[in-house]
Amino acid sequence: PVPTGRPAYGVDVPNSHGRVSVEDHRATGGDNLPGEAFGQRKGLDIGGTGPYYAVGKDVEANVLFVTDEAHQEYLYSDACIVEDVNYMTEITEPLACAAKFRYRQPDNAVFIEPREDGTLAVRYPQTVRSVTPGQEAVFYYDDKVICGGRIQSVWKNGQDLMETIRETAEKNK
Repeated sequence: PVPTGRPAYGVDVPNSHGRVSVEDHRATGGDNLPGEAFGQRKGLDIGGTGPYYAVGKDVEANVLFVTDEAHQEYLYSDACIVEDVNYMTEITEPLACAAKFRYRQPDNAVFIEPREDGTLAVRYPQTVRSVTPGQEAVFYYDDKVICGGRIQSVWKNGQDLMETIRETAEKNK
């Protein structure tokens, strides 16, 4: 279990097959790290008193970051950067529109702004749960798709949320 004051921690996932279980905030076995999505609860197959939610991952270090019911703030962000954007209509100025970050999630009011490097800056001050790097974001104006792309990074209060999670996990080792 995650003790009070330890909101996020890293779970090492070795390159072997088997069940992932938490013991002293480390896991043994498991091979499904690349497929985990932020906010995912089912299918994590980690022991303890949970439920636990995936809040991030470091594929290179083979670490899955999870949090418990009491610390769900790590699931919420207020901005993201979208890359590999496909435009259905030209967008040159900031625009208020709607976005879907997850298949069954309701539309979210957002502000999008094309950046010089080809990415799209997206802001949603109401915060949105489980916006996940690597997943797709689709943007709508009225009922018309205007663009979409892959989520590159997720931000909260002006800071990269994944960096915040990594730093918190490192402190809580």
